[in-house]
Amino acid sequence: MADISSYHLTRPQIRDWFEEHVREFIFGGHSTSEQPVLVMVGGQPGAGKTMAMQAAQERHAAGDIIALTADDLRPLHPRYDDLMQDDPLLMVDATTQATSVWMQMAFEYARAPEHQYSIMMEGTFRDPAATLLDAEKFAKADFSVELVALAVRQERSRLDALYRYLPAADAQPGRWVFADRHDQSYRMVSATVEAAEASPHVQRVTVTNRSGADLYVNSRDTNGHLVASAQGSQAVDSERNRPFTPQEARGWLSRQADTLIAFAAAGEVTDVSRDLLRQVTGPDSELIAAMADPDTRRSHSAMKPLLQTLVDEPFQANSPVPLRLQTEQSLHEYARHLGQAEASVRNSAPPSIESGEELAARLEALGATPEVVERARNSAREDQQYAHLQTARVRDQAERLGESRAAVASELQRRSHLSPVERQAEDALRTRLNTALETVRAKQFPEAPAAVQQRIEKRHQSVRRKSESL
Repeated sequence: MADISSYHLTRPQIRDWFEEHVREFIFGGHSTSEQPVLVMVGGQPGAGKTMAMQAAQERHAAGDIIALTADDLRPLHPRYDDLMQDDPLLMVDATTQATSVWMQMAFEYARAPEHQYSIMMEGTFRDPAATLLDAEKFAKADFSVELVALAVRQERSRLDALYRYLPAADAQPGRWVFADRHDQSYRMVSATVEAAEASPHVQRVTVTNRSGADLYVNSRDTNGHLVASAQGSQAVDSERNRPFTPQEARGWLSRQADTLIAFAAAGEVTDVSRDLLRQVTGPDSELIAAMADPDTRRSHSAMKPLLQTLVDEPFQANSPVPLRLQTEQSLHEYARHLGQAEASVRNSAPPSIESGEELAARLEALGATPEVVERARNSAREDQQYAHLQTARVRDQAERLGESRAAVASELQRRSHLSPVERQAEDALRTRLNTALETVRAKQFPEAPAAVQQRIEKRHQSVRRKSESL
């Protein structure tokens, strides 16, 4: 990875880029408001803020409210394409130096007396003090300030943050969410809600879920007093602690398998991603599986060792996959090739060679001169040493092939003892993995189908020529 600072812009560059590109991107086509409002929507990364933002927009449908996030501005960074090409994991940190300033410049522009644009900002609520400072600035500019907090289980947001990282089809890769930042934001959402209810600058506090449904609403009257006692942080904790329904648990486990397969097939199981993947594969999956129906639990239990293999034994799309993840047909073919290779190696061992002393004695009996006998003795010794080395190499290679063949036999034996439910679950996962690998290979080697088509066309032309000659 490159140094983040190599992507940073100077202060004049940040200001000029805002004036030339960012400001029009944010405010172009929007109108000012006579009664401007600031809606602050937040939750940990992966919490799913889309529906909450849509609900807030519907609540203010009578006006023109601009939805604004730092992620919207990252592609405007002049080095964004370079980052996504060379250092996608650095993209967020490298662009934040500029986007954080652009966000503040946009806020200043929006709340200026001559503008007064209504804004809906998305954030992580990781820093209650910073969130409340923005609220205070807008409130003092005669904005009505609302705060909407997402109450979502951390297992759900952690998995969805992973899921959205890998692109679908030809889309740009998503942004990587580091585990510590996700967890810090998760811990601080309740504190941010509590601080918002205590702040005179926030007129309305809403706790919602991924569907956008209001779980809790509190607001201030014309005198600035809360209309109900402050219970927002408790509402957040209550929703987070709510167990998944069996259907929700089944959906989570299915997405978990899809995500792990996608990471493995794309070669994205790395030192950076492995800890988060292990959290999702281990503790998170055990907790969610306990909420599922019995059939789903049994299926997950059967697949879990294979899912763990995806994380613990990373591979590339064009390299062999671990034995546990290979189809039974592939294993039988592999065992046959190993057996043939082992037999071929053993047959390649050099024949026994006459020792130097035996050759010398035979030559002396035939009357050879001492010089000839000595040269023959030395040559025979060298040949014998070489033969010994070759024999040792053959033996080692044959032993390694034999060990590999034994490992295949052991895996086949393990599968023979599986119950029908376990076998069905494992086979289904292998099928999903092979489909994902084929998709990745097709993208990595797009010329292959064309080459095959060319060979087919040449063959057809040859057949036509022969037919014409007849």
